[in-house]
Amino acid sequence: MVPLDPNYPTDRLQWMLKDSDIALLLTTQPESPNLPPAQVEWVYLEDPALTQLPTSNPTGSVSAYQLACCLYTSGSTGQPKGVLIEHQALAKHCLAMQSVYK
Repeated sequence: MVPLDPNYPTDRLQWMLKDSDIALLLTTQPESPNLPPAQVEWVYLEDPALTQLPTSNPTGSVSAYQLACCLYTSGSTGQPKGVLIEHQALAKHCLAMQSVYK
């Protein structure tokens, strides 16, 4: 997962899309005009075909050391850099948030 803010400048978004080499872009119709063109598969959340997909959780295993997401730095010192976040770090962060914010 690579979260993209459609309000970012187009050149920043283009860099993030190219650098992350994503294959699928999940978005909404209202946000899509703000995103730069990309050579990826676009999936719109409003697409009626999505209601035909299974609603059960997928089966399989995920290792604590597998990547959960990639967040990009501000790029204040040059190009934004991708920071890779593993599942274990994300899980620990969520537990800490529950503890702090109840």
